[in-house]
Amino acid sequence: MLLRAIRHCSTLDSFIREREKIRIALLLNKHPNKLIDQQFQALLQKYAKTHEMTGKSYDTIRKTILVSSEPIKDRVDYAATLFVHFVY
Repeated sequence: MLLRAIRHCSTLDSFIREREKIRIALLLNKHPNKLIDQQFQALLQKYAKTHEMTGKSYDTIRKTILVSSEPIKDRVDYAATLFVHFVY
């Protein structure tokens, strides 16, 4: 969720607001605050060279994430694939 927030928020202020919304949602779902902080830090450490988040460092992190290569999902051949849906 935090990675998606970085991709969608173009400014540091909007990212901070979105990050707090994510934190509140996780806390309301009974996730421990310590675990939330660890996961947030792990993601930022993966992309950030500094520990301090500024507007310039956020832009650098965001650009790195936006250009990072993600695996491309295989296209589904709907003519050759059978989808089975179960209704309960």
